[in-house]
Amino acid sequence: MSTDTGSSRGAAGGVLLLCRAGPDAVAPVVPLLRERAGIAGAGDGWTLLVPEGEPWRNGETVERVATGWAFALAVGVSWPVLAVWWDADRSGCVLASGFRRPVPYVWLGNGTAVGEDEAMRTLGEGLGLGAGAGAGAGAGALLALTRPEPSVDGIGRLRGLLAALAGLGLRLPDGVAPGETVEGLREVVREVVPEGAVRERVEMGGGVRAA
Repeated sequence: MSTDTGSSRGAAGGVLLLCRAGPDAVAPVVPLLRERAGIAGAGDGWTLLVPEGEPWRNGETVERVATGWAFALAVGVSWPVLAVWWDADRSGCVLASGFRRPVPYVWLGNGTAVGEDEAMRTLGEGLGLGAGAGAGAGAGALLALTRPEPSVDGIGRLRGLLAALAGLGLRLPDGVAPGETVEGLREVVREVVPEGAVRERVEMGGGVRAA
């Protein structure tokens, strides 16, 4: 695993939302976030969303906000959402898929894993790791993130997580990485889906439809 821990300039808080679908499929459900969000393609069959809001500054934890955003996007669609988040003390990820309970994993700021190995396996399986070209190596790389490695901090763990997903086609735009400031991420992801630009609703078992 790389020992490049990357920038910690944005350690006060940040969230990247990675959708396992193309931008055309993701854009109509962005209003479910109830936040304006930047949107960009992130490789083959992936979309990156950078919400403009920072509700954790009002006392909410970044982890809880990230979990809520991921769940809101994933309910009623056929593709999973991975929220990658960080704050001053910890970093982590949350996988949301349909109405299932979100699957979280957390590292302390120094990179110490505080999640269960089984949760990481579940996360990898939910994203499609374990089958296909490059996926087997990616699954092994995910499990490596659960083991002690003193030279890698929490932000480095997140970058390792994203590197493990490269076998599934994930490619973040240049300048987008965990640990960057929210302002810097917004600058890179300029194309914005305004809040309420598309009115949508999710119905049980019916997916997303125009309201």
